[in-house]
Amino acid sequence: MPMMIVTMLGTGIGGGIGVAMGNTLVGIFLGAFFGALVGGLLLPRLWRKS
Repeated sequence: MPMMIVTMLGTGIGGGIGVAMGNTLVGIFLGAFFGALVGGLLLPRLWRKS
C-alpha cells in the first residue's frame, strides 16, 4: 500500500513537470519512474528504522 501511494505521488509530480514542459506523457513516464525509484530505495530504509 505505501508503495502505491509513493508511486501515485511520483506520477503526480512527474505529470506536473510534464505539463510545465508541454509533454504530459513524458511527465507521467518520468513520474512513474521517479515514484518507483523513491519507493524502491527510500521506503525499505524508512521501514527498517521504524
